[in-house]
Amino acid sequence: MGNVSFNYRFFQIPACGDEIMEAELNAFLSSKSVVDVRQEFAQGESGAHWCLSVRWRDGSLAKDSPRKGRAMVDYKDVLEPEDFAVFARLRETRKELAVSEQVPAYAIFTNEQLAQMAKDRPVSVNAIGKIEGVGKSRIEKYGANFLETLKEAGPGESAENKS
Repeated sequence: MGNVSFNYRFFQIPACGDEIMEAELNAFLSSKSVVDVRQEFAQGESGAHWCLSVRWRDGSLAKDSPRKGRAMVDYKDVLEPEDFAVFARLRETRKELAVSEQVPAYAIFTNEQLAQMAKDRPVSVNAIGKIEGVGKSRIEKYGANFLETLKEAGPGESAENKS
């Protein structure tokens, strides 16, 4: 990842508000790659105010991140139309599960994994387990839901379904 240095900047803003100082803080926050902000309410002889500590990093970490360099995939262009329809249904299933479990959708299955399911149309949890990055716990927790969605979609041209 290279050398990553963290920097700090401190702000003190009157509790009753100061539009100029607030604008300075907001401009600073929007211009930096902020790691965290700590705030404390303090009251002293000079009155009540907010003390903020902003920790930020230079842009080098963002440039080194593997996700930043990866191109976005438009699965509508990559998948056959019938596979894309299944992919869309799988995404809906994932979204419903993510909302009900209050987890990010990618924590259930990634788009790449859903696209592979849409192309392969696995008919068993063992077949889902052959998809790269899908482990036993995900299969146990989510496999039945996705198999049901795939069953509703019907067979495709997967290796399992080919003669």
